Amino acid sequence: MTDNLLIAIIAACGLVISAIFVLGGAIFAYMVSNNLLDKIERTLKLIQGDMRQWSEQILRIRAHVKID
Repeated sequence: MTDNLLIAIIAACGLVISAIFVLGGAIFAYMVSNNLLDKIERTLKLIQGDMRQWSEQILRIRAHVKID
């Protein structure tokens, strides 16, 4: 493999990685500008509350059922 081909491959990989980071930044900026992060946070808090209740129910069931 020649040196020029190796340099071209490395440059292409760098370009792809840079494009991925730019796209990720653009998606993040879009989400921030439309307050989507706040909506996601509220949804996650609801899920967390539901999971807490589910966990408490599991513990109550375990208290009534003998597990060997």
